[in-house]
Amino acid sequence: MNRDTLNEDLYLRPEKPYPTGYKIVPKDDWVKAVSSHKVSIEVLIRGYGTVEEDWGYLNRTVDAHIIYFVIKGGIRALFYNTGSSQTAREEVTIGPGELFWVAPQVRHDFSLLVKGTPLTLFYMRLAARLDSGEPCRTERDFFHLRQVTHLLPWFEQFFTELQENDRYHQECLRGYLVLFFSRIFRHYYSQSGQPDAQPQLNPKQREAIQNFLLTHLKNRVTPQDLAGVVNLSPDYFARQFKQTYGVIPRTWLVQEKMRLASVELVTTRKSITRVAAELGYSDLYLFSRQFKNVCGCSPREFRLRHN
Repeated sequence: MNRDTLNEDLYLRPEKPYPTGYKIVPKDDWVKAVSSHKVSIEVLIRGYGTVEEDWGYLNRTVDAHIIYFVIKGGIRALFYNTGSSQTAREEVTIGPGELFWVAPQVRHDFSLLVKGTPLTLFYMRLAARLDSGEPCRTERDFFHLRQVTHLLPWFEQFFTELQENDRYHQECLRGYLVLFFSRIFRHYYSQSGQPDAQPQLNPKQREAIQNFLLTHLKNRVTPQDLAGVVNLSPDYFARQFKQTYGVIPRTWLVQEKMRLASVELVTTRKSITRVAAELGYSDLYLFSRQFKNVCGCSPREFRLRHN
């Protein structure tokens, strides 16, 4: 995937006041609408690859749903107020293992989080229409989901299904989409919490945890180690962690190591044994089993698919 591919803007529409011509389907009804055929989804563009250097967009609006799932690197997104205002509304950073879903016609800037650091991602543009033919979206401008490495197998399987053309193809596609949006909203509500939910880890705490893991990859990092990094008791840390990431610390540690392994398998020629060893696995069978549980296939199969 090169910069020209990502700059494909076939579905841009001239700038209009927000929102224009889109019916709102409440987020609580979105999954049910997709599963009951009240909302149909069409994949306009999809791909996987790496971009470098000057990738980005300025002051862009797209007449489609944008979905990015970051594998390596990061994106800085800046959203503007609706209409013609140029006043910045919100800045968000999307890192590895995170997913971003932007609604149509939401004005934004995208750039590399760290200039010169390659960005590897899955990306899609989707068109959503009601059974009446009218385009639709949810009431939210964007969804930002952290720690959704478990969606990696979904992207693999969905992209494979898009190449099929048998009698059950459309049913399979709809099934994958229902599963995808169900997982998105389940994780969204788990991540955002209810009014009486436990507080979440703040950005500095999340960064400290990530950095600790990256500098101790060969070690057997435990949830207690992570709690010590942010100076919280193990029990209180576990509750905050689950509220932040949607999974318990032990599950996150495995998912994060497997995400890092997937990047190494695709971007380097290191042997699977070496990749496992650099992540602290002396037991290749255990590494392969955990990789398959997270990524949906063996390390060897994963490398073959992406090379």
